[in-house]
Amino acid sequence: MKKNYKYTQLVFFISVFVLIFGASIQNKNNWRKLMISKQPINPNRIRQITGSFSWIDHRLITDGFIQTMEPAEMLLYFFLILVGDKNGVSFYSYDKICALLKIDVDRFIGARERLIKRSLIDCDNGRFQVLQLPDKPIQISQPPKRMTPGNQPIQLKKIFQQLAEVD
Repeated sequence: MKKNYKYTQLVFFISVFVLIFGASIQNKNNWRKLMISKQPINPNRIRQITGSFSWIDHRLITDGFIQTMEPAEMLLYFFLILVGDKNGVSFYSYDKICALLKIDVDRFIGARERLIKRSLIDCDNGRFQVLQLPDKPIQISQPPKRMTPGNQPIQLKKIFQQLAEVD
């Protein structure tokens, strides 16, 4: 019974495909045009694994994780993947990460905290670990930005500077 069902699905799919694309697929050359070539564009420059190796779980795209992330989160997450060891652990300081990624401390802290809430990374005293992806993306609410009287965001750095001036 299962084979009949699969066969029926296959026949249905082929029929729909032929109805939709039949006019443009009259010969073998047109079939080739529909297929995307997986041949390297530049066969002299094929990447090879030399030394250490990082990998990115394809589920980031297929399961919708990346759609939930803000740009600073993506940047930090991909950086931590790139520099992590086989267990996803890395030891870069906050200052070094901010300098390499060209982001300020406020954006770094916000991205780090959101990645922790999404259960994508863990952090402990300057150590980071990229975690196994959860079963599905974790949605988090974005906290409202602090605003000045002129309706401009306040950087955490400026808040600390203002607090230091009060003493």
